[in-house]
Amino acid sequence: MARNQNIDAPEDFQSDMNILMFIFAGLVWRNATADEAIMHMAKHGAAIAPTVAAQIDRSAGVDSFFRILGRSMWNATPQPALDYRIKKLAEPGRNDPCFCGSLRKYKQCCASAMELPISPALMLNQLLMVMPRKYWADLVHSHINLDWIFHVAWQWREKGEYENIVHLLEPWFKHEKSIPNQHAELLNILLDAYLEENKPRKRKSLAQAAISRGEREVQYVGWQRMALIEMDAGNLTASRHAINEAMRASPDNPDLALLEIQCLIAEGKDAIARERANFWHLKLQKLRNPDLQDRMDWLLAIANDPQQAMLNATSLADASIGRLQAQIQTLSKSLDKPQCYYRLVPFEGSTGPLTPIEELRKALLKWNKVFPVNKPPSTHVSLANNQAAWDNPNAWLTVLEKQPVLWHSFDVIDDIVGALDSYDVFGATEPLTPLLLKHAEALFNKAMDAHQASALKCEWGFLENRPALRLLARKALDDKNSRNAVDREAAFNLMLRMVETINPNDNHGLRDLVLAGLIARNKAEDAIALAAQYPEDMAGVEFNRVLAFYAAGRMDEANEAAKYACTRYPHIYKMLVAKSPRQPKLNDYGYALGSPQEAWLYRENFLAVWQSQSGALHWLKTTVK
Repeated sequence: MARNQNIDAPEDFQSDMNILMFIFAGLVWRNATADEAIMHMAKHGAAIAPTVAAQIDRSAGVDSFFRILGRSMWNATPQPALDYRIKKLAEPGRNDPCFCGSLRKYKQCCASAMELPISPALMLNQLLMVMPRKYWADLVHSHINLDWIFHVAWQWREKGEYENIVHLLEPWFKHEKSIPNQHAELLNILLDAYLEENKPRKRKSLAQAAISRGEREVQYVGWQRMALIEMDAGNLTASRHAINEAMRASPDNPDLALLEIQCLIAEGKDAIARERANFWHLKLQKLRNPDLQDRMDWLLAIANDPQQAMLNATSLADASIGRLQAQIQTLSKSLDKPQCYYRLVPFEGSTGPLTPIEELRKALLKWNKVFPVNKPPSTHVSLANNQAAWDNPNAWLTVLEKQPVLWHSFDVIDDIVGALDSYDVFGATEPLTPLLLKHAEALFNKAMDAHQASALKCEWGFLENRPALRLLARKALDDKNSRNAVDREAAFNLMLRMVETINPNDNHGLRDLVLAGLIARNKAEDAIALAAQYPEDMAGVEFNRVLAFYAAGRMDEANEAAKYACTRYPHIYKMLVAKSPRQPKLNDYGYALGSPQEAWLYRENFLAVWQSQSGALHWLKTTVK
């Protein structure tokens, strides 16, 4: 009957079909009978959907086609009057008049014709668009087929209609009863919608409800989502616990491979990530499922180089990261040939401000027009959140491509490092930041050498110097925990240089780390001399001063310094000498000076160096008593 039955119908044809289904759904919602709804299609279908009518073989009858279409719609529409069941129309007897209205017998007319393929989910979608939202909750206690609900929600997710998803699916989880396994897929889609609609509290609360009230498959979804939530928040210990619980709920689920390995990489456990990648690869290989081939290829890449594999996967999924990666990798090839685009006017032992030359200054004006600048507060070396940088990354990436001189700007590198810190896939951009920090150090050294200023101070007090100093401090702090001994030693030397020469005011608080490093390297006298530059300082310096005197064998001075430090910071003394102290609750926003939180962090950072000095902790305990 239809001249063109191509499934890939033109856009206008599909649009007209949607209008027909929407109108038909409205008739059903208003309690039209089957005859009334089908007759409406037969009478008005051609006028409503001219593109559809144009595809019909006229010799077969336009009205007849729309009558058949109406019948197909009725047989696919959940009926509100029947508690959202479908009640198909009875097929006519072979000798009865045909339902298409041709006045011929059914056996001589449409008996051999196929019913038009309209899915119940498609008609439910249109019905929901007609129904006021307040009635959507009625579906929970109806006889609606869950598969239809899932397919509607899935279609909405594909179209980005997350608000509709929330209104449709929330009622399915508002009760206090057990959540059955059949609701696991609905749960997944609703959690996705909460993420897209920026509803973190609802997302976390629903995941917790799935864990506490769900059957096994639902619990798996809850634990998996809690792992992601905690990972995004940087709570890697909690994320690891959630992953382990998810594995108990569904030990063979291949989705856990990515989650577990991403967490291990974020924790800096690359060696374990490699082992687990090989484990998961063998496990998935046994399933002999060709749909898992891409995942197995990724696991092999992880086993080879975890950091690069994560970055490559992110670059494929996000073109903006791919563009940035390409530029940074090109940049990394010329790290040994940095160029200086800054002017210095040294005075009184200081470099003065790092002032961009004219070429760089003009390029920075273009950069500042497109990049949403959001510098870290105070002396912080990283940025908690600059998501705005990823709202329109193509704008600033294009400027970078057109103005390559910007790669020689401390301000720009500082901005990009902050943007990478804020990227919403935890650990996905990890390899890029070290390359930028290495480049920043090379640029700084080049600027100092070009102006014979390597022995001068480059102070934090000049606002122009802050991006460079922040990048140097960030590099030192990141590399001090490197698994590479050469990088750790370079990080210590950079911190020592920053404290002794570049910025003796030490706005980033590196001096306590430097003191501990000197003591660990058997340079206690150097540590004592450095500590003398910071009299009556904060807790880290005071207690490390004590240890330096002890390590140098200057016991009278050690005793005096210990009594002063322990009197001024009693929580640190108690935490340091305790065998198994209880960790206080830590605050993401910092700690108060002299607090148990400060004491815990001191112990975490410096207990090892105290233990490296034979008898130091026992001496401290007996001396203070």
